[in-house]
Amino acid sequence: MKRAGLLILLLITFVLQGCAQLSVSHLDKRPWIAEAPQTIHMRFWRFEFMNMPLKEGVGLQGMAYPNTELFPDWARWYDQLAFTVYLSESSGTVVSSAQLDVLPRELGKEPAIPFEFRLPSGGADTPLYVSFGYRMVLAETPWKPGARQEGRIYFAHEGALSR
Repeated sequence: MKRAGLLILLLITFVLQGCAQLSVSHLDKRPWIAEAPQTIHMRFWRFEFMNMPLKEGVGLQGMAYPNTELFPDWARWYDQLAFTVYLSESSGTVVSSAQLDVLPRELGKEPAIPFEFRLPSGGADTPLYVSFGYRMVLAETPWKPGARQEGRIYFAHEGALSR
């Protein structure tokens, strides 16, 4: 119960901050280098990607590999899954971001999940850095429309913070 109350308090704090800047200074980052394979490791996901210059903005494409050894043994479904890419300055201040919502799916059916992002470069005239985030809800049973979720669920999130 105490943990749920703390989570609610943190969510309210983030909502009230409204126009605060986002920061990814606590996340692993890589310099934005065109057409060079790169990897970022996070607790539950490993992102292998390549940056691509676009006429307007930048693009990234790659694969997200789950670290299923850390998932609960009972987890069988990605009930909710979203990946976010952040472009930031060297200080970690986010200049641009984009999110990809992944359709629910069974765990273990594919070794990795492909992704592609297109986003504005934020007009930054300083070097840019790439970081990733994710929001994931693992479930014991698949969700069915109109039905109450049955079984256990597990929530994991890593992403930008407001400051």
